[in-house]
Amino acid sequence: MTKFERKRIFPNAIRVDSIEALRTMKDENVQGAFYTRNRKKHLISSGFVLLQLNGPCPHRSPKGECLIHEERSHAARNFTFGRKDCNEIRKENGLAPVFIETAE
Repeated sequence: MTKFERKRIFPNAIRVDSIEALRTMKDENVQGAFYTRNRKKHLISSGFVLLQLNGPCPHRSPKGECLIHEERSHAARNFTFGRKDCNEIRKENGLAPVFIETAE
């Protein structure tokens, strides 16, 4: 996500030094929002961060609904609600899948 989205959506996220540190936090089951800069030589801009949520999203209601749906990050907007990728993430976080009725 962009560093501006991170500041707006996850202002209390904790910065770590590397992608390896993010992996370690997940492996050790440390709860919270963590990020690191995403500097790659082939990217023109260094205005992106890698964000990792360990545990439930702080913007999720007890029923599993997104409380900031209209303000969510660009990356989150790429997931279509109720589709396979969405339901895989819901399953990983202990939520029931969502089935969208389609018009035939």
